[in-house]
Amino acid sequence: MKSYKILLPALFASLSLSGQQMLSPDSMVKVALENNLNLRADRYRADAAFAREGEAYSIGKTNISLMLGQYNSYEKSDNNLTLTQNLPFPLTMVREAQWLDSRTGWEESRFQNGRTSLALRVKQACIELYYLQRKEGLYVRQDSLYQRLEAAAQARYTSGEGSWLELQQARVRRTDFQFRHDQLRQMLWVNYQQVKSLSGITDSFFITAPAEVPPVTDEFRLKANPDWQLQDAQVESASRELQLEKSRLWPDLQFGYFNQTLMGTPVGPEPGAPLAVAGDRFQGFSVGVAIPLWVGPRLARIKSTRLLSESEYYRREQLSRELQAEWNGVYAQLERLRSNLVRFEQESLPVMQRLPELAEIARNKGEISFTEYLFHLQDNLQLSERYLEYQCGFQLTYIRLQYLNGTLLPS
Repeated sequence: MKSYKILLPALFASLSLSGQQMLSPDSMVKVALENNLNLRADRYRADAAFAREGEAYSIGKTNISLMLGQYNSYEKSDNNLTLTQNLPFPLTMVREAQWLDSRTGWEESRFQNGRTSLALRVKQACIELYYLQRKEGLYVRQDSLYQRLEAAAQARYTSGEGSWLELQQARVRRTDFQFRHDQLRQMLWVNYQQVKSLSGITDSFFITAPAEVPPVTDEFRLKANPDWQLQDAQVESASRELQLEKSRLWPDLQFGYFNQTLMGTPVGPEPGAPLAVAGDRFQGFSVGVAIPLWVGPRLARIKSTRLLSESEYYRREQLSRELQAEWNGVYAQLERLRSNLVRFEQESLPVMQRLPELAEIARNKGEISFTEYLFHLQDNLQLSERYLEYQCGFQLTYIRLQYLNGTLLPS
């Protein structure tokens, strides 16, 4: 249950080893796209759909029959060889080829959608892990400070310069901070394992800083969105299936060929013509159509397919509205976070960077009490955490915007 307490220190201690992999979020996405088994399974599905296209022009089995016996006269050795072949109407074969091609397109869209969704999950997990790593570094420094503070309070109490209450405050603050640090390490371990399982990576790794967020335009590329592309492929497939069902109202074609003996039958129209023997063979061809006399079931199938096609169309239209609304919201959030970050870096960051030093000087001069000094340390930690949260939220919002615009996958 507490294995992360043992493994995380070893994990971060191993960063100095030469074999440690330092990977950016984009690099980890490339690793995941290569190793993820679900993607591999989806690739096989798409390849299987492509292979199935070859069955579009299937003509079925040829029927070959041999008849022996007295089917024509008293002769028992007459024989008849007949070949028959049923063919779908040519338009039906064309429509089936188009439908199978649309199914391949849907499987390909599904595969690409899976790749983009995986890239989104991996990149989100990597960015969260990166900022948790930075927070871990912040907590390590803060813990060292609390240790020194507790030691100083103990020394002051022992020498009689400090109070027992001051010592207890230092201990309580450090104990509470250690509990929070332990929770952070648990989050780090869980997130590390999530990235590892998604990417299929086996070696230990460390996430480096993500790329800077570039300026973003407010142009939404709906047709590049992977979710929209998947639904659009479903609409196309449903439309092709409807055309296929309609084409099946056309009759099937039938072709036949026979070759037989007619022993004892005159081989010519003139009187006294010789009679056919075993070596005389007669042949011919047959052509016909198979017409559906009862079309009710087929019409019901067409109606059902049409309704399903319309259903997929309206799903796509609704998805377009939702994606547009989501884009507007995410874009506005990105710009708001960008503004917050700029303001924080201009106003709060300089103060935050100098606050520990200034508080230490003031405490040494006796200008502030020990309790006030503790509050300054806590405020500085909260500001540092908020800054990391702003940066993390900004990066996560940007990659969501990339996903919506279909630009998330690395080139």
